[in-house]
Amino acid sequence: MQNDFYEVTTPATEQPIDFPTASEWCRDIELADTALVTALIESDVEFLESMTNRVFVKRSITGKFAEFCLSPYENYPFVEIRRSPLVSISEVRLNGVALDSSDYLLKESSSFARLWYLGSENVDTDLAYPIEIDFVAGYGDGSAISITSISRVGSLVTVVTSSAHNFVSNIFALIAGAVETEYNGNHQITVVDGTTFTYVISSTPSTPATGTLTVEWVIPELIKTMVEQMVLFHYENRGDISTDARQQIPFVAKQIIKKYRIVNTYG
Repeated sequence: MQNDFYEVTTPATEQPIDFPTASEWCRDIELADTALVTALIESDVEFLESMTNRVFVKRSITGKFAEFCLSPYENYPFVEIRRSPLVSISEVRLNGVALDSSDYLLKESSSFARLWYLGSENVDTDLAYPIEIDFVAGYGDGSAISITSISRVGSLVTVVTSSAHNFVSNIFALIAGAVETEYNGNHQITVVDGTTFTYVISSTPSTPATGTLTVEWVIPELIKTMVEQMVLFHYENRGDISTDARQQIPFVAKQIIKKYRIVNTYG
């Protein structure tokens, strides 16, 4: 079994929901309870991230690993980066020395990514965690990226951004600003390269799209709803929570956890 742990090096700049959103959802929150509700949001997000094995808002993390794993289903020794969705890797170190990018490959997945080790140096067993990986994980932080062009062939829409988007396939991206409004909205995407991705639509707007076009990687609405449900439950039941952990998660949140929870991985 993989022995690993993770340290947040750059915290998220925001939470999936804020006090005004929670107040609107809960309807009867007192303004005097701002600090309490803010604390509930933070603690419930941390709890739900641990339950789903996902990072809700983008942040920088260092993963530390005791050894490489072996599997008959993998071509190389590997470590599994158990923080999802993985956005990018900035550095990999073995025995305290940074590896060249040619020494490893990333095997991406909709669950946990795996980093294959292609080098020949052995792990220093005198070190507790000789393998370290600096990476960014999490859904988007709400920062919009300018789009250079949106074009359509049949039902396939191709989007080119003006700078690196850092998206991964299968996430939902929010398109905005198109005069041809059929292009706008949340769309599940497939990444082509660092500045290009595609998605499918059922309508037939004129091509190319016009307007001031932007895209951002948004936190899935169901994740926001899950957090809102947890905050509402703990706010309304503050001081009166059962010690039975099974009763501390409202039904709606449980169902969303089931949808997003990463348990079994491939290979």
